[in-house]
Amino acid sequence: MEIECISDRIIKVTIKIKGQICTIIGVYAPTNKHDIETKIGFYSLLDKTIQSVSKKHTLFVCGDFNARVGRSRKDENQWHGILGNYGSGQSNENGLLLLETCTTHNLRIAMQHILQTQTSRDLATP
Repeated sequence: MEIECISDRIIKVTIKIKGQICTIIGVYAPTNKHDIETKIGFYSLLDKTIQSVSKKHTLFVCGDFNARVGRSRKDENQWHGILGNYGSGQSNENGLLLLETCTTHNLRIAMQHILQTQTSRDLATP
């Protein structure tokens, strides 16, 4: 296992699971109240971190992106394949930065592709 602290907002962990090498990038993105320069700096560093991962590794980028990405409608192709149909609301500045990063690196926002049938209350009930 290899752990690399990239910054106070990004960590990279490389592990081997059943013979497959996986790299997990954990993030805590700046909130919407931060200035755009701080956000762009974060996403620039995230971009470099993603580029540093071998194409042979299975890559997971996860964490708190402090982003709202909205949802993709079937008649829209801008974020096709990245953004699913099950989000809600409108995207914000952080959401657009996240979507652009996903587009650059051919990543998908996984929870947007999963229909959630249980509410958070249902999940908390034993």
